[in-house]
Amino acid sequence: MVEDRHLISGWDDPRFPTVRGVRRRGMTIEALTQYMLIQGPSQAVTSLEWDAIWTTNKKVIDPVAPRFWAVAKKDAVEVTVQQADGTPVPESTMAIPLHKKTLDIGNKTTTYGSTLIMEQADAQSFGTNEEVTLMDWGNAFVAKEASASGSAEPITQLGAKLHLEGDFKKTSKKVHWLAKSPAAPLVDVVLKDYDYLITKKKLEEEDNWTDFINPVSEFIEEAYADSNVASVKKGDIIQFERKGFYICDKGYDGKTSMEFILIPDGRLSSVVLKASVEANQKPKKADAATKAGAGEVGASPAGGMPEFAPKEAQKYTLDSRGLPIPVTTKMYKVEPLAGSYEPVVNTKMHSVPSMTS
Repeated sequence: MVEDRHLISGWDDPRFPTVRGVRRRGMTIEALTQYMLIQGPSQAVTSLEWDAIWTTNKKVIDPVAPRFWAVAKKDAVEVTVQQADGTPVPESTMAIPLHKKTLDIGNKTTTYGSTLIMEQADAQSFGTNEEVTLMDWGNAFVAKEASASGSAEPITQLGAKLHLEGDFKKTSKKVHWLAKSPAAPLVDVVLKDYDYLITKKKLEEEDNWTDFINPVSEFIEEAYADSNVASVKKGDIIQFERKGFYICDKGYDGKTSMEFILIPDGRLSSVVLKASVEANQKPKKADAATKAGAGEVGASPAGGMPEFAPKEAQKYTLDSRGLPIPVTTKMYKVEPLAGSYEPVVNTKMHSVPSMTS
């Protein structure tokens, strides 16, 4: 009997490479269809990288996913905002497009007020009296003490004075924010991200898969979201600006937090192994061939590294322990050609028009 290790919740677990699993993680039917058509029919068994299919999926969801904001709860910074003349900012609302480039998606109601919350990372990055851009509002000067700049201690409060006539093109920081208002209460959300279940890129016949189980494959962050998010239903795909695309895994019930799962976008950071195997997993016994080639290697495994990343190419030759993978092949050795040559293309096959999405 196979032991149940409770590594996943079921066949639709977002970490599981099943159709139900990737659908729950945000893969669309349209993207799956496009990807299969691009690959074309074949009887060969091939192993493909995840980056291409998630990139195709992003092209599908980007034009239609409504935009919202979310601020991490951990060390969130309260910002007191004043008008240019030093008076408090009156509370107001404004209709803002859910998607600046696709206006027919509709609008959301953005609340403005004198008390905002921001990300701790943004607050730490501000310089003394720096002019920044508050997204969907305008510029403001941040009143930050010089002693606080670069401090390792979390910032708890900041002051800001609006400078709406300022040019947003001249500011280097465009930050999102949420207004604290009883009329538009913030929504508690849980943002989830997932890693690979197996830390080795390709398991060999002699490998015991249990030796390569990823000890950390789920990452959870609690956050506040604007009140408009309460209308999002389970299965809806949205974008939390400056964070990424998410699919709603648990809708609003007024009692517990909503849950969202991060959708990979095909970029290197979204398809590479996130967890540090060396820090979390004890090395297993190495065979003689591996020991013979072992050296001072400190790199982590690729875990899905795209082939077009030259800086990461060396990781294809390392196992989950950071040790060289012995190469075994029944192919005869072929010496490289000397010098350079121009390839000759000679084919009688008819041309095939490229497919467009």
